[in-house]
Amino acid sequence: MARWARAKIASGKAYNKVCMAVANKSITYAWHILMGHAAPNRENEALYRKKIRDLGYELGEKTLKGMGFDSNAAFVEHIVTPLYAHLPQPELQTAAK
Repeated sequence: MARWARAKIASGKAYNKVCMAVANKSITYAWHILMGHAAPNRENEALYRKKIRDLGYELGEKTLKGMGFDSNAAFVEHIVTPLYAHLPQPELQTAAK
C-alpha cells in the first residue's frame, strides 16, 4: 500500500487525499479480516495469476484436459476471475511528459 501511496503522491495527488485513501483501504481490509472474508486486491493479482499458471504447468496438459480445460490459460482464468471480478479495474498508468 505504501508503494501505491508514493505513486499517487508522485503523480500529483494531494498528500491529505492520499492519506485518507490509505486509511480507507486499511479500514476496509480490517473489516474484511474481522468478518472472516478473504480480502484480495488487484496489487496481488499478477503474482496470484503466475502461481496458478505455474500450478497448471506442474499438473500438465493431460491432467488439465482431464479436468475439462483446453489450455493452461483457461485453467488460470477459471480460478482467478471469480476472485477478482468484483474489484475495480486498476487505473491506467501513463508516462509523465
